[in-house]
Amino acid sequence: MPPARDRVADACGSPAEGRNLQRSMWRDATPRTQRITRSGGLGGRAARGSTASARRLQRERTGPDPAVQSPGVAVWPAAKGLDMGVDLNRYRRRDRLLDCRCLNAHVRASKQEQTGTAGANEVAANFERIGWGVARNSEHDLGADLFLMVRDHRLVDLGVVVGAQVKAGPSFFREPKRDHDGAVVGWWFREPDRDHFDWWLAHRLRHFIVLHDLGTRTSYWAPITKETVESTGVGAKVFVPAANVVDAGCADALFADALRSCLIWGV
Repeated sequence: MPPARDRVADACGSPAEGRNLQRSMWRDATPRTQRITRSGGLGGRAARGSTASARRLQRERTGPDPAVQSPGVAVWPAAKGLDMGVDLNRYRRRDRLLDCRCLNAHVRASKQEQTGTAGANEVAANFERIGWGVARNSEHDLGADLFLMVRDHRLVDLGVVVGAQVKAGPSFFREPKRDHDGAVVGWWFREPDRDHFDWWLAHRLRHFIVLHDLGTRTSYWAPITKETVESTGVGAKVFVPAANVVDAGCADALFADALRSCLIWGV
């Protein structure tokens, strides 16, 4: 059998292409610190003041400079400053072994989607911390992000399920209600029409509105009932008290409010 170097040369078509391929494979398999040590790196031309070598090493550390980025090459701002260990352009030149077209399609998630998903996950975690079961409603969400299975302090499931609509982010805390001393006692949650409120009030399950503060990861709840919902003429609003927190301190009040749905429907 011929040596490995000859086999690589035969596979690539020429000795020069084989050497280039071996060099690229060695760079990928060898940590960057060892590559610098073996090739002279910082102790060679860069240490003697070579501007080109210094720039090359800087590009390896932080990625290409967007100001001088060549067309058709993607820049990853989130990965800037990290040693990725892979030169994607080298793979692109080497017979296109890696398809980099996806890097040029700048698909960005919406801020609303990111905030809503984070809020629902954190609210679910807060309910799970007080012992309740949580079922995420990700496929048929018409006004209920979570379905909550009520459990007592012994973690006994009582067969009672309530719905929760989660609203996360600072935009839902822009209408606070203050007492005479100026302290915030809660927030108003409103909608421009009554569609969701009428759906929540007519639903067989009791529903809660949950405002979630992403900064403090605190969830505030309020029941949606005929007594708590106020008409605004066109839409409706409900007051969410700052004292109603989804935590162990308010677990008994939340538990008692959820059980009222059983009395409403005569269960």
